[in-house]
Parts: sequence; C-alpha cells; structure tokens
Amino acid sequence: IPPGIDREFAFENFECFREDKLKWEKEKIKESAIKEIRTDCTFRITASDIAKDAVSLTRANIERACILAGRIMSSYGMSSHIVRPEVFASDFNELVPPYENGVLLSNPPYGVRLLEEESVRQLYKDIAKRVRLFEGWKLGFITNTEEFATLCQRENKHAIIKKHAIKTGNMQMYLYIIEEEKR
Repeated sequence: IPPGIDREFAFENFECFREDKLKWEKEKIKESAIKEIRTDCTFRITASDIAKDAVSLTRANIERACILAGRIMSSYGMSSHIVRPEVFASDFNELVPPYENGVLLSNPPYGVRLLEEESVRQLYKDIAKRVRLFEGWKLGFITNTEEFATLCQRENKHAIIKKHAIKTGNMQMYLYIIEEEKR
C-alpha cells in the first residue's frame, strides 16, 4: 500500500488552501497508486525478538496495519487477503533460517541502553558464529561499532561484508550487509 494513501495533511486546513483543486489531484494520484498495488506476489515475512512484550506489540501493530490496508483496498474495489507476517519470541542464538533463502535484518543491542559493553561484544561474537547457518541469505545488521565487521569476518572468512554509515538520531551507526562470496 503506498505510504500516506489515506492520510490528511495539516496544510489542508489553511484558509488559503483550495480544497476543490487538491481533492481532484489527490484522488487521481490515489487511483493511480492503487492500480500499482500488486497482490499476485508471494513473499513471507518472519519477525522475532527475545522480549515477549515486543512480540505482542509487533503482532498488534501488524494487525492494525493489515486492517487499515484491507479497508483502503476494499474502498477501491480490491478484495485480496493480506497475509500476516509470522512473529515469535526467540533468542538470536536459537534462531534458524525458516526458509531456504531470504533477507535477515537485525538491530541487535549496542550497549547504549540495554547491555554492558562486554556483554555486547559477546553477543556480537555469538551472532558472527551463527551467520554461517544462513547460507543463501543476505544479512543486515545495524550497530554503532566498527568491531562488528571484524568479528564477523573472523568467523566467516569467505563472507563479503559491506559497511554503510547511517545516522540514528544523533548516533553514528553502521549497516553491515553480509553475503556469501560468489564462487
């Protein structure tokens, strides 16, 4: 579902705003965007977190989003069922690939709020050891340390690790993309 498709904007309440003109444009854009929605694609989304409360919150948010998307699609004459992602509680050390291939994206703790520095280092070592279980997958990890790549490379000699600098608020972060070496 295109973002903002069913959203109102504050500028629409300005006195100088011409509702008649924008309403027509908005409907034209919405109709065009709705026609672009693909319901014939097969994909699976699986999510996990070690915290059961986070899993419950994620499930509730997914349900709200799917209900909203269903209502929007229905209002434009589409009746496709929206498949809900699977969400479960799991420690990363117990995680196994649910499918033959895919993309894993993880935002593990980085010691700023949740864990002490040494605990984070041990967690990163454990993650690095599990990377090889995800053969055929592309993996992404968001962290604030450059040591993560070193630990992963040490455990996965043939992996290709690409680093991308990103900002999260005022924190300098890195997105590490890990994939198998093409042989």
